[in-house]
Amino acid sequence: MTSSQIDVDPQVVAAALYDTLTQLTGDEFEESTVQKVLESSIEALKLFHQSGKPVEARQWCLGLLLGLYRFDTQIASQRAGWPSEALNNLAEAIVFEWKNGAPSKDDMAAAIVFIEEHLGEWGKRLV
Repeated sequence: MTSSQIDVDPQVVAAALYDTLTQLTGDEFEESTVQKVLESSIEALKLFHQSGKPVEARQWCLGLLLGLYRFDTQIASQRAGWPSEALNNLAEAIVFEWKNGAPSKDDMAAAIVFIEEHLGEWGKRLV
């Protein structure tokens, strides 16, 4: 790791997002609220791109996806009225934003491996 790199751990990013999302109450539990929660995270992803930090951008993106996956499979699917497609759409928006930063072939390959290993069937549509 060079001095300009920041150690971004997808597991830590995922845990932080998951914790934040699980704090939503019934009235707050809707797609627009989850989108608002993700706005600052997506801005951080953009900053990694703008700062020329592609590895950190990839790791951040994967952490967000992992957090959404955990939330979807452990919490959201158990709450009545939650449209399951909503988290899929948000995950796709995160991947789209990451791809806007023009990741290298190596970054794409690493992302695919991570998604296959950690997100299983849930993540297949993202690769």
